[in-house]
Amino acid sequence: MSKPKNDPLYLLRMKHERAERTDVEELRKDTEKYLSSNKPSSNEVSILASTWAFVAENIEREEWRNYDRKDWAKLEYEHVEKSRYTRPDLIDDILTAQENGIITEEEAEAWSSNYRECEYIFCLNVFEGRRDQRYCSSDCRKRMHRAEKRFNETGTYLPTSAYCDNREDTEERSYQDHEIAFEDDWVTEELLPQESRRMFGGKRDRQLEIIREIQREKYEEKGENTFGKRRENAVYYEGTGTEYL
Repeated sequence: MSKPKNDPLYLLRMKHERAERTDVEELRKDTEKYLSSNKPSSNEVSILASTWAFVAENIEREEWRNYDRKDWAKLEYEHVEKSRYTRPDLIDDILTAQENGIITEEEAEAWSSNYRECEYIFCLNVFEGRRDQRYCSSDCRKRMHRAEKRFNETGTYLPTSAYCDNREDTEERSYQDHEIAFEDDWVTEELLPQESRRMFGGKRDRQLEIIREIQREKYEEKGENTFGKRRENAVYYEGTGTEYL
């Protein structure tokens, strides 16, 4: 059954879940007011958390619009899609062979000179190939073509999925795909646990953390301590349908 249009949570959601809405302070006040006068159910807590995630994404989108080439270059440097056999791997193999007396110093230099770095911007692989070969695989060649096309259209080589989560404008959209990325004191101190940030190879499920923290406060008011044992933050992995080598 749908919520009546005068329901406080419905009004809060309709007020803040709008394009370009980035007023964190007002959302904080409205959230505090709602929590002080209501005992939200688990579903209502989830809706409240999703509103924070929605505003967070608006803030991220606003920041991206102001990015200059230097900002994009930093993100591009951190983004890696392929790293199966890199320059450090090659050097390690050569030094190991040389230390074991398998090859001479001259042979080591020749071995190293036979390899070149893949020219796909998000690939760290080195490879043996023809003198005119620029990419370690045809896949990287195709990816570079797409990256250059994106650069001409958006100003960055990055795929959209690397910096922007898709927002589905449906009532049943999955809020687990949104990441809260702003640093508001009230959020970080009262809603989000501080013991971990980004984890290598994946992202925290920020919405789930908000839900757990609100629920913890609700149980503490009842004198219950169901959150005494620390649990690991949920981490999910982004996938784009491509294989990362």
